[in-house]
Amino acid sequence: MRKADPIEDTSPRIYNEQLAIQKGAQAERRFADNSTMRTVDVNLYLERLSQTGVLEIMRAEVARRGVLMTEIFSRDQTAHIASARAELMLIVRERLGWSYPAIGKLFGRDHTTVIIACRKAEAERKVRGK
Repeated sequence: MRKADPIEDTSPRIYNEQLAIQKGAQAERRFADNSTMRTVDVNLYLERLSQTGVLEIMRAEVARRGVLMTEIFSRDQTAHIASARAELMLIVRERLGWSYPAIGKLFGRDHTTVIIACRKAEAERKVRGK
């Protein structure tokens, strides 16, 4: 029996959001290594994020900051988007204990970018007093 695709079993709103994440990650991966798109990787990450509850936390953080999920996975470097992206990278690092390369693959970034983003998010937390 074929394993159900986690995207097929969701509501239209969540499906569109996950599809945008998937397409963004595919585009970044294609841009980075000019190879074929590997949608299986993204589906596994999304499934794991859903199972652990981190996807809901990510949605809440995105809504709180007033950005779109597609912007988080885009190449946009606008300050408020980059700050939200960095915070989400740190959340995934803290809650799941993922390695920097795994987080980088999820967000379509290099692991060194993730390290810098996590450090900046930690500094922002200290300034905000959290």
